[in-house]
Amino acid sequence: MRPRRLTTQDVSQASLPPANPVTGSALDSFLLGLPAVKQRQADIPPMQLRQWYADAFVQDSFRLTHNTTVEMGLRYEYMSPLTDIRYPNSNLVFQNGSPFAFIGGQLGFPTGLKYSNKLNFAPRFGVSQNIPSLGTVLHGACGIFYTPVDMNTWCNQRHNVPYVFPETQQADNFTPPATLVASGLNFGQPVLGKTTVSFASLDLDAPSQYIEQWSASVEKSLGHQATLEIGYLGTHGLHLQRAHLINNAPPGPEPIGPRRPFKTISFLPDTVLPTDITVVSTTFPVSTINLLENSAQSWYQAGYINVRRRYTAEFTFLVLPPLSVAGMSVGYYGTGSYSRFWRHGAWFAQNRT
Repeated sequence: MRPRRLTTQDVSQASLPPANPVTGSALDSFLLGLPAVKQRQADIPPMQLRQWYADAFVQDSFRLTHNTTVEMGLRYEYMSPLTDIRYPNSNLVFQNGSPFAFIGGQLGFPTGLKYSNKLNFAPRFGVSQNIPSLGTVLHGACGIFYTPVDMNTWCNQRHNVPYVFPETQQADNFTPPATLVASGLNFGQPVLGKTTVSFASLDLDAPSQYIEQWSASVEKSLGHQATLEIGYLGTHGLHLQRAHLINNAPPGPEPIGPRRPFKTISFLPDTVLPTDITVVSTTFPVSTINLLENSAQSWYQAGYINVRRRYTAEFTFLVLPPLSVAGMSVGYYGTGSYSRFWRHGAWFAQNRT
């Protein structure tokens, strides 16, 4: 194993007023060799990821009448889960409410750690209606758009046992446990079944992430050289990815480890482990478990006024003051959240050549 270490310093007793009311600093504990938290990843996570994409679409416009045009299309998108051609990643499967680890491509589980979605058909529809007597055109459209697979998801899976041992050790700065003192504040040899590690997981049957989008506008001619358009655009994101920390300990004065919902994780029976790691048991102690779920949603609503004036054959002046609001229901790291923002004002001058 080739260890790499990241030492982080939390706010410690040395920085709290009872310990040092005048010049308290979290750096003091670090300089004294009494860190609050230390982390490392034993072994460097190599990655040789591969993925397949396949896309096809059909689209056409139909002029139903002299003033009515309909546009319809259908797009198909396939994105396979990423697979490592040399070092298979590991993931979790839940059986009777308990997590069990498996290695991709073994025991009938997919090599890419999740089952691929092969029915990603995305229809779209649009219609335009001209009303010559009013000098007005009505537009409307709607469609579904699938989002690409987030490749960083599989980078998270690389930081898992059995190839990588992500360790985090926490202790009271001035009263560390005896075992930590005996080790000289150093990490021991990583051993599967003995070393406490964190674990990253993704939903084995995660649905595809996609966006529903719809729009409508009214376009009015203002003479021969100018137009006014008032429009609306809305989107709704479904099955978006969120991080869910399912092994956080509830509040309490006792040590964190015994209060976690899951104290250990076991590899499924008959799992074939690498031969170059030390194994004392296929059941290993676990700290945090980060489960990536496709269960979040998002919203975006926007209205706009578009004033376009053509001065010459090459120069067009455009004023576009949009007003928008966005929302997100993520439950990021297990907590609900909602965000909103407004956007105002824009103008463009375009010189066409």
